[in-house]
Amino acid sequence: MASRPTLKSVAEAAGVSTAQVSYAFSRPDRLSAQARAHILKIAGQLGYPGPNAAARSLRTGRAGAIGVLFAVELSAAFSDPYLRDLLGGLAEVAEQSRTSVVLIPFDVPLYQTLDHTLDQALEDGDAVRQSLDAVHRAVIDGAFVADGLSDEHPAVRALRDRRIPVIRESITAEGPYVAIDDRAAGRELGRHLANLGHRDVAVVVYSEKPPGASIGTPETLYSRLRLAGIREGLGPEARVQVVSGGSDGPDSGRVAAAALLGLPSPPTAIAADSDVLALGILNLVREKGSQTSVTGFDDVPAAAGAGLTTIRQPIREKGRLMARVLLDPAFTGERIVLPTELVLRSSTLPEGSSAVSTQWNTESLDLEAYLRRVGYTGPLEADGKTLTALHHAHLATIPFENLDVILGRGVQVDLEHVQAKLVERERGGYCYEQGTLFAAVAERIGFQVDRLLARVGDPDEHIGPRSHLVLRVTAPGGEQWLADVGFGSGLLAPIPFAEAGPQQQGVWEYELVRGPDTWRLQESGKAIMSFTEEPQHFVDVDGANFNTSHRPASPFVRRPVVVRKDSTSVRRLLGREYSVERPGEPIEKRELTDDEFADLLRSDFGPRLTEAEISALVAWHE
Repeated sequence: MASRPTLKSVAEAAGVSTAQVSYAFSRPDRLSAQARAHILKIAGQLGYPGPNAAARSLRTGRAGAIGVLFAVELSAAFSDPYLRDLLGGLAEVAEQSRTSVVLIPFDVPLYQTLDHTLDQALEDGDAVRQSLDAVHRAVIDGAFVADGLSDEHPAVRALRDRRIPVIRESITAEGPYVAIDDRAAGRELGRHLANLGHRDVAVVVYSEKPPGASIGTPETLYSRLRLAGIREGLGPEARVQVVSGGSDGPDSGRVAAAALLGLPSPPTAIAADSDVLALGILNLVREKGSQTSVTGFDDVPAAAGAGLTTIRQPIREKGRLMARVLLDPAFTGERIVLPTELVLRSSTLPEGSSAVSTQWNTESLDLEAYLRRVGYTGPLEADGKTLTALHHAHLATIPFENLDVILGRGVQVDLEHVQAKLVERERGGYCYEQGTLFAAVAERIGFQVDRLLARVGDPDEHIGPRSHLVLRVTAPGGEQWLADVGFGSGLLAPIPFAEAGPQQQGVWEYELVRGPDTWRLQESGKAIMSFTEEPQHFVDVDGANFNTSHRPASPFVRRPVVVRKDSTSVRRLLGREYSVERPGEPIEKRELTDDEFADLLRSDFGPRLTEAEISALVAWHE
């Protein structure tokens, strides 16, 4: 077996003294650039990584420190929210083991080092050599490589040559890592934009090139993977342009956005590969009143307040796990892939959104809060499976009720008031509130929604006012459904918006039938409502709501109403009468005492009410 090269053997091969070899690695100012390049080239050929910095400082061979290598200026470690959170997780574990953290910025433009060999990097000039000197001189036991630097990056190569254990934050062919699947996350983001109808998309990536400049191959590994995923998610029909976002700051994001919005045919959506870039882009988009959708990546704290749709990754946990791989002998994980989550907020809207869609204020929906409210954690594709799952979750969680009318508060059906009541305060509502909320959810996911006003009952027996809100929901591929979460005792799930025959939902049977002028929804063969296909505007729904909540003849102003329906029964509270209905069986009814009435409202059957509200309802009399 060949002996390992030493400082002395390098000196002999290079024809210089051992002191000069040492200076080449630790005191470059003592040598000419030509002499130093000659020595480092010979050292590289012999496989000599340089003097053992830890051995020089401690006889134990341990430095009691780990290094963090990143490809931005040192100040970014304290200002960039992603790096701050990552380093925070690392520091938590380092403190426990009394290990120091050494920051090693490799502040050299990445386009100068992209896929370079060590020899090529050294030929690039003083900046690369000086940054490599910092890597060689670092007295560390292990290294934490951030910023998605590739395996062939000169600094990563230098660490490997020194036989320094390295942990990466990107999936690599060799060695340990704690990472996310950047490509899969990008693919999910691309699918979301495709579901919203976006086919002309710009991707803004970190780059040392001027903001707004066209980019061929992104300079960081994570940018390349995220871009590839976004392209796959958008599909082959999409036109994707890639531009520089500069040095990953809000100001450079604004510059990139200005360049894109100033194009003769600007993109309908802009996907940034970090939230920091996206926040700058989003600020300019909103200042200009543009309807351009914007997405980010990471879910840093400022993303939620800005309403930024983004990919959430567990940044702090990533830092903790990377530190454990390096520092915790009992920790056996080495190649760890952490989960990500698409977080939908107001910064993404269907392509072509205009005053027609924004009259409903859909962009203000807190979709994440809604999903928590109904307990839905499944996929968010604009398809029938997702629509059905959300419909079920909504009905199982949010009851039908009119209690604010009885309490004298009235009902407001703009989205701001609706989500404050049904989502934040965990109340229920009647059709206009429920339909307004569910329509906004469907639009945010990527469906087109038409609000329709229906007449309740069989039109052959009685012609009533248009007093019920139903939804026609259209997927990007054109498939349509009738959805109705606000009837109380109606559909449990969407049904095809077509004459598709009877639809069984638990013990209930529904059928949509086309008449000469209207559609009729039938339950067990009897019409329960009828409607036309004329889309309604907010003023129409607002006016219908006013009549329903104020007109003396309205059934909702005369007594409290709470309804829950599932696959086997309908439970109703009408005034003090509580009933349970099952098909083919006599309806069970009974009058409730004050205590029973109050207890029922406090139970899972009722919405969340305060004791003062319950007392006021107990005191109510028809």
